[in-house]
Amino acid sequence: MATISEYETASGAKRYQVRYVEPQEIEKRGFKSRADAERFAGTVEVTKYATLNEAMAGGDALAEAEIRYRLLAEAFEGQPQLRSQLNSQLERPKAEIVQLRALAPKPSDSGKSESETTSGKVVAFDADRFRKSG
Repeated sequence: MATISEYETASGAKRYQVRYVEPQEIEKRGFKSRADAERFAGTVEVTKYATLNEAMAGGDALAEAEIRYRLLAEAFEGQPQLRSQLNSQLERPKAEIVQLRALAPKPSDSGKSESETTSGKVVAFDADRFRKSG
């Protein structure tokens, strides 16, 4: 999985870097926008598996959905007369990709304070805290 982080150059310009692991950890720097970095990260993550069968055998649901989406999009570009039929077919894997990315574990940031890292926890509701006293 690729991670995107922001950094500042010596001249003060804001840039983005992508870190990902193939056989070893690789870092690609110098993207001017986050969208460019995300686009690059998407190509890196999809290339983890060459075919849909490999992604299915590897049990990687996100890679499987991304490859399915890419294959449908290529078919859509190749045969524009099928647009009305492929639109609904493209939306299903697209929604699945969004859902799987939202459920994917986030890399922990070691630079955050304890209060920032615990603010995302879900705690049980305690109704006694909101009752009037007296």
